[in-house]
Amino acid sequence: MVTNHPPTGMQRIDAGPFVMGDDGLSGGWLYAIPAHTVDVPAFYMDRYEVSNARMCEVLNWATAEELVGWYAPQDFARNLEGSPAQDLLRMAEPACRISYDGLEGEYTVDAGAENLPCVEVTWHGALAYCNYRSDMEGLERAISVGGDFSIDFTKEGYRLPTEAEWEKAARGGRADHFYPWPSHGGIYSNHIDGSMANYSGSGDPFDSAGDLGVTPVGYYNGSQQITNAAGELLSAMDMANGYGLYDMAGNVAELCTDRPATNYVGAPTDGSSMNGPEVNHRVIRGGSFTSGLKGVLSADREDVLYVEHTYSHDRNLGFRCVRRAP
Repeated sequence: MVTNHPPTGMQRIDAGPFVMGDDGLSGGWLYAIPAHTVDVPAFYMDRYEVSNARMCEVLNWATAEELVGWYAPQDFARNLEGSPAQDLLRMAEPACRISYDGLEGEYTVDAGAENLPCVEVTWHGALAYCNYRSDMEGLERAISVGGDFSIDFTKEGYRLPTEAEWEKAARGGRADHFYPWPSHGGIYSNHIDGSMANYSGSGDPFDSAGDLGVTPVGYYNGSQQITNAAGELLSAMDMANGYGLYDMAGNVAELCTDRPATNYVGAPTDGSSMNGPEVNHRVIRGGSFTSGLKGVLSADREDVLYVEHTYSHDRNLGFRCVRRAP
């Protein structure tokens, strides 16, 4: 029986058109123009960015299935499917709070970092996570990574969002708003402060706790009882957007499937991936704790570089998954 109830931890985004991009930012922002209508099919999206705990759960399942191995010289988790092997997660970097226990043969998270977003993950790592998560739940994979990357949008499995899906989800049904919350009219900087998102200069209370700028996924939902390194109880506003999604602005930037172009001229209007000319790059959206006020706008567009069988990884780069919805 087909239902509209979303899978656990996900939110349904109904089919329909929305206006993507923005012609008016800073007098005409080249990457975000022209504003154009895109009709996006229904999909499910993770309410939260993928956390360290969730990544470990999936990596350990895939390790037991002999899909993932550990590359000791550079401390990488590696996808063993296909050739060459693809680097997934750079654990040698200080911002990565996941490590591999060779004696136990499993991936573990540093104590207290379980609910922080998974960072230092490559684009291939995000794709692999989607496939392993699909395998765990008995869903047919939507992503093919053998030889070349492709998506089958008819499959039920997890995948990364297209750029259009991501922006529709981020806007939360609010047209002409700067950010994922009510923020219409005037100057965009008047519509955000440190109680709304984790961006550069926001006063992140976890930065001094050795977490390198990230806040726990969904920290800005106003319901968590969180204590900082000094033992002080922290509170936050409920900053879910109109679709019930969190951290669609700031915290960590989020990977998408698209190859970028310098603007939306000739972009697809059906919600599918943009096949831009930058073949060695992939789009990232949402900005991060290193971004300024402009970088966390819903219309902001950035990209990440592809290098030698692995995509760039960074302390401010993460992702969330989507799935096809009936």
